[in-house]
Amino acid sequence: MIKNTVITFFLIGINGAFAQESKSNTISKIFNEIGENTSCTNPNMILFLNAFPSSFKELNLIYGWDDEKNVRRELYDVAEKHLELFGKTYDCSPKQWTLKSIKIALNGKWDADAVNYFKGLLEDKLSKNPKMYFYYLSKFTEKENISFWKFLIDNPFKNKDIISTFEKIATQDNKQLKYFKAAVRLKWGK
Repeated sequence: MIKNTVITFFLIGINGAFAQESKSNTISKIFNEIGENTSCTNPNMILFLNAFPSSFKELNLIYGWDDEKNVRRELYDVAEKHLELFGKTYDCSPKQWTLKSIKIALNGKWDADAVNYFKGLLEDKLSKNPKMYFYYLSKFTEKENISFWKFLIDNPFKNKDIISTFEKIATQDNKQLKYFKAAVRLKWGK
């Protein structure tokens, strides 16, 4: 019985690794097919948006740095180019992009490189269209909303400019302001 359980977990682990590799291959293939044609009339733009990671964990597993093994993840070297293209897919489907970016931010934490590139895109889109973010954030739990804001203010040092910028955005919605302040308390103890 124990042997079967161990084998099952081993196979699940292998299957998960293959699934991640397969997703990386799919993303790379679509990216290459898009080439220079980043117009929203190119159907591959939506395919890229759909294939792009949908969670912080997935983003890190594909584009991040493996701290334990001290090695690059599979698409680490192309993260900046892929994230630049991901940013361009916003114009093809702002609602889908917004929802996906919220899901990626949940339970996220600052890191260099890919995570930081993503965070920059998120900050830009949020500052340009906060009402769309507030609408979709209203569909998430209080805990998830706080997690979203905590990711946005997360950085290796307490940056008052970042906190001030996002506080100005959050003041446009009373609930979001409440969640933002809770995130600041969690992160910085104030």
